[in-house]
Amino acid sequence: MISKHYIIAGLCFILAIIGIERTIYWFLFVSTFIFGFIIHLIVNKKIWIKSNPIYDKIKTAFIQSKLFIRISDLQNDSSSSLKKSKSSTERAPLTGISDIDEPLYELVDLFVRDYIEIWYKTQISSDESFIDDVKSGIYTTIRHLSERLREIDWLDFCTGTIVDSFATHVRLYRNAKERLRLEQSTDIRSCFFDLEAEYERGICRDEVCMDKDKEKEFLRDIVEVLIYILLPANEFRCVPARVLIREVAVNLGLIPFIDMYSDPDAINQLIINM
Repeated sequence: MISKHYIIAGLCFILAIIGIERTIYWFLFVSTFIFGFIIHLIVNKKIWIKSNPIYDKIKTAFIQSKLFIRISDLQNDSSSSLKKSKSSTERAPLTGISDIDEPLYELVDLFVRDYIEIWYKTQISSDESFIDDVKSGIYTTIRHLSERLREIDWLDFCTGTIVDSFATHVRLYRNAKERLRLEQSTDIRSCFFDLEAEYERGICRDEVCMDKDKEKEFLRDIVEVLIYILLPANEFRCVPARVLIREVAVNLGLIPFIDMYSDPDAINQLIINM
């Protein structure tokens, strides 16, 4: 009884909103559509019966293709995961900190691409084994450097050694300006390095600072010591590899860095950007 009341109430509500004419119109429209569809099924019954096997074939082919696509997707996902796992296993940690290792890997890749592959692949060979060996050597060097850096007392180094060196440099510069004023000279460089030789008891760095060739020799000696400390013994004994690493580090790394940050304009721009 309740359902009948709901049906009657619904019909009355529809009649009140739509109106009698529109209700009759939509009733005739829907009934005509249903009646025509039934007649179409009766007339084309044989065609529908014949189309059932075709429908089954299409359905089976669709299911098989969907299953094949699913299997291929799973294979692709598994292969990509294997590649990722393989690449992750190949790239062992450099410093033990993932936030530092990833930028280091990118930096090494860019460095090898821009400064080693550009001349090796165009002038020597297209073999990738040399590039892989270079990257492996750089990775080993970074790991050894990371281990060495962990042994440094950074608190004493930053608050003691660096501060003392900077204070000594400023003190020498002020004393050189004072001597320059007393002697009425115009060559502050000679005054500065003379005071340095007096303060350091005979050690003077005037040739290293003023002569490009001496500067390059000094940096080569420093890099040689670093290579001896950081590289494995078998790679250090390889003279061509040692010379190549030394020249790349000096000419493409240290000298451009020193030239850039010894320029007053670069220092001013750095201070402004800070």
